[in-house]
Amino acid sequence: MKKISTIVLVMLCTLLFTGLQAQTLEQILNRHFEAVNQKKTLEVQTTVMKARVLQMGMEMPMVIKMKKPNKIRMEMDIQGQQMITAYDGSRGWMMAPFAGPGIQDLPSEQLSSLKDQANFEGELWKYAEKGHAAELLGKQDVDGKSAYAVKLTKKNGDVVTYYLDADNYLLMKEVTQTLMNGSPVEGTQVYTNYKTVSGIPVAMNVESSSMGQSALLVIDEVEFDVALNDEIFARPVK
Repeated sequence: MKKISTIVLVMLCTLLFTGLQAQTLEQILNRHFEAVNQKKTLEVQTTVMKARVLQMGMEMPMVIKMKKPNKIRMEMDIQGQQMITAYDGSRGWMMAPFAGPGIQDLPSEQLSSLKDQANFEGELWKYAEKGHAAELLGKQDVDGKSAYAVKLTKKNGDVVTYYLDADNYLLMKEVTQTLMNGSPVEGTQVYTNYKTVSGIPVAMNVESSSMGQSALLVIDEVEFDVALNDEIFARPVK
């Protein structure tokens, strides 16, 4: 009888611990969504960002245009030549004169990354409905600051760890682990210099690093709900 009681007690404690962990994860995510004004973000239909990419001593002007539910177009000037990368919701394409003539389909890895960027609401929002799994890893130190680490295992197998500032719950850093040509690749993005635009906090500086290379994205201007024609995202006929 005593043995049965002990087993029941252990089971109850396990269930209680699991429930507390899930509740804690949801509390952290809810505070994050409050911090980024998720309600306002969900109302936004389009976004236009004017930015610069700083890499290897070069400064490359860039314009990013996004439209719900999942369209994106990026235009970058590289040493006088324009590169366009776009996704129209079903097909990804690019025009890059230095990489070859004409219009090209995006490789699967690049297309997957572009789809993620086109996601307005973010992968953490209603993650379970998207087929992802989330886990709270606890508090960790990020460059001398305390952050909550949330591990997201996406349904395609990619793993993203988000580091949310323990003070304001804004995203400080994310580390992505994915496969490229069958080999594991890790990428890191660090978000700084937040400014509030139309009630929505935006990280104006994003430092990215992967495979020994790094680049800094400096956002100079952000506009929401600008009229954007669907045609700019579609692959040109010629």
